Amino acid sequence: SGHVGLFCEGIAKVARQVHPNFTITEEALMSVAKLYPDFIEKLMRAAEVHAGKKVTLTIRLLELGLPDVLPKELAKFAASVVDKEIEKSRPKRLEAIEEPARIKWDPAFDHKKILALLKETCFLDRISLECGVAMGAILEYLAAEIIELGGFRTREQNQTEITLSHLVEAVRADEELAEAFGKKLV
Repeated sequence: SGHVGLFCEGIAKVARQVHPNFTITEEALMSVAKLYPDFIEKLMRAAEVHAGKKVTLTIRLLELGLPDVLPKELAKFAASVVDKEIEKSRPKRLEAIEEPARIKWDPAFDHKKILALLKETCFLDRISLECGVAMGAILEYLAAEIIELGGFRTREQNQTEITLSHLVEAVRADEELAEAFGKKLV
């Protein structure tokens, strides 16, 4: 898919955040990125089923679709990160002049590009603007889970570069990640 590069940038950023002392191979990045188009397609179809007669894709519909495409705990945590990311993305009003400057919101995935991708994929008439933020948060969460466990495998083997084999071993060893992506991560 032409969007794999978009995903690789976000996944690389997540890898630097999760394991700042490790590098990740291009092959490992690409393999995680290749999971996303199919995942997004399935989540969009699940959200559309929950839409019923509604014509607008909303964050709520994405959250309702998560249990249809991810195992229970992964779906629950993915939905919780959506709520947190949406809150962070909204502009804050300063309560007082003395209030310290807020940390700049810096998502791993470009929510505008993700929104454009959703518009290509969605069968509904409209898409809430925050759906790009929500999908980006879900992708970031999934990347963090996979890379965190892959990094642990890397450390166990006294290495400093996360490879595809580290990710594959980690995903297959985790029951929920194995159910969601075990056969697809190659």
